[in-house]
Amino acid sequence: MSDLELKAALDAMEQLLQGPGMDAPTLLAWQERFHEALGTAERGPGWPDLVARAHGLATRIDHAIQQLTAEKNALAGELNRSAQGARALKGYRPS
Repeated sequence: MSDLELKAALDAMEQLLQGPGMDAPTLLAWQERFHEALGTAERGPGWPDLVARAHGLATRIDHAIQQLTAEKNALAGELNRSAQGARALKGYRPS
């Protein structure tokens, strides 16, 4: 295969990052495609550009992971506070 397969895999990840969200099966399929393309790439004259692009995407992915983790933690905190409030209100109900 040529480096074009790797370029296509990087294009696909850019589209995933621009979309509304990613699910695990989509990411796993992309990862398989990426590793296959990486293993068969010719590493031709445009290779340094592909590597730089892949590293840039990795930085964007790390940033997205950090944002999603922060949102998940905030949501978990809200759910915990809601559960505590529900338990507190339960104590005030007549038995």
